[in-house]
Amino acid sequence: MDEQKVVSLKEKFIYVKDGDRYGKRDAWYIMKPEGEGTLKRYKGDCEDFALTTLYQHCDESLVKFWWMLISYKAQITYCYVKEPHRGHAVLRIEDDWTDNIFGKVVTQADMIDYGYVFDTRYFNPLTVAIKLLKGKWWKYKA
Repeated sequence: MDEQKVVSLKEKFIYVKDGDRYGKRDAWYIMKPEGEGTLKRYKGDCEDFALTTLYQHCDESLVKFWWMLISYKAQITYCYVKEPHRGHAVLRIEDDWTDNIFGKVVTQADMIDYGYVFDTRYFNPLTVAIKLLKGKWWKYKA
């Protein structure tokens, strides 16, 4: 995973809950920058950060993006953050991990030391596809 791309995205990232941005629903997106020039910002939540990080890692190629997910070289993984206690999505690419809280490349052990509790669940490629399509469809229906 490219540390510079992760840090750059984190510097331009503004956390916004799906409920505040889209209503009460869950929405998954590959974020697009909003604003002009140096004021461009990415707005979203944890899974949006994970998806966008993967997309940027794949040089903004959807073919590479889906290949990484289908081949299980990358996963969007579910965990709990102890403080505040809530569900959270993180990105794993091979042995590298990141999320919108760390904003840099770390190990899973770093996340566990920080207080993350990993569930055995992860979002398989089909689930990711359905959530992305659902978000796209609802965006225009809401």
